[in-house]
Amino acid sequence: MRAVGIVSEYNPFHEGHLYHIRRTRELSDGAAVVAVMSGNFVQRGEFAAFDKFSRAEAAVSAKNGVDLVLELPAIYAISSAERFASAGVALIDACGVCEGISFGSEAGEAEPLLRAAECLNSDAFDRRVSELLPSGDSYASIRQRAADEILGDNASVLKYPNNTLGVEYLRAMLKSDSTLKPLTVRREGTEHDQSYADGDYASAAHIREMMRSGEAYSAMKYIPENAVEVFIREMARGAGPVSTSMADSAMMSSLRRMTAADFARLPDVSEGLEFRLERAVAQSNTVFECADAAKTKRYAHSRIRRILLAAYLGLDRELASLKPQYIRVLAANARGRELLRDMRQAAKLPVITKPAAINDLDADARRMFAFETLAGDLYALARPSVELHAAKENMTRSPVMLG
Repeated sequence: MRAVGIVSEYNPFHEGHLYHIRRTRELSDGAAVVAVMSGNFVQRGEFAAFDKFSRAEAAVSAKNGVDLVLELPAIYAISSAERFASAGVALIDACGVCEGISFGSEAGEAEPLLRAAECLNSDAFDRRVSELLPSGDSYASIRQRAADEILGDNASVLKYPNNTLGVEYLRAMLKSDSTLKPLTVRREGTEHDQSYADGDYASAAHIREMMRSGEAYSAMKYIPENAVEVFIREMARGAGPVSTSMADSAMMSSLRRMTAADFARLPDVSEGLEFRLERAVAQSNTVFECADAAKTKRYAHSRIRRILLAAYLGLDRELASLKPQYIRVLAANARGRELLRDMRQAAKLPVITKPAAINDLDADARRMFAFETLAGDLYALARPSVELHAAKENMTRSPVMLG
């Protein structure tokens, strides 16, 4: 293979990510690695610990790290796993240089995940889910029950978080008739989002927790050489680590200006959830408390956090429904720059390396880029250093080019 794509967040980039990249190259005869990475906000409905340019720089700076980093726009990065995966696959396909897609999984093999993906894409599955929805159970439990009935023991793969996201990539590939070859790497070390370390590996959640609690020096042993220097530099200048709590007052101020009708216009709000959100905002002191107050058996905490973040950023259903409009380059090493030259001929979407190029694209592309710019401006307000709260960074920063 010439290149393999990975959908990622790198929040922050750590040794586990480097292991995934190394195994991906082994499975693809040394292919280049292209990462489609969430920008300043992540799928948990939170602010990324470091901005998109520094996280991308860390990924390409690490020895044997990523070769090219492309942006997964915020409208997809703070969406459901299905839309997150679908946009990631679409961008990997659209860049025109990738022949495969690689993802971590507990299963360690693609075949059982592919069977689950085919099941979840079937009419029989949709019918059964519709029959079970009135039960009031969470969508995750309804989906598992429907899959259990159709697949039997083979549905057990859906009980693990990395398998589940891998299944979403495969579902997206099946729906779009993608020719990408799926490669999966068995997840090693700590489980996803667990706050502990295991030998040489620690989850990104544990690393973020250490950085934010004054243990940044200890956290650095879990981050690859060269990437460490990027994060040390960012912390020294007051650019990170960032957390959602740092924007609490700004977010609550925005949320309290909203009515139930305003909430109803947001993506993923239905069945009267808008009234629950309005009440939760009124009775809560922080965004986390608000999410806790609004969550129900049907609506998980993570979904509520994504909705509240979408409200703060001003994301509406129309914008959220757009397909990817362009490919934004965040960082590249020498090999990645070669791929980028090929992309200019092979890509199915416009490739943006200079922000001003957005002015030559159509209205939907400009609207998406404008939203990304506003999202970056609001992200900047949460940085530790007030001197780094200035706006329009998305319009002025060019990709990090190494080598």
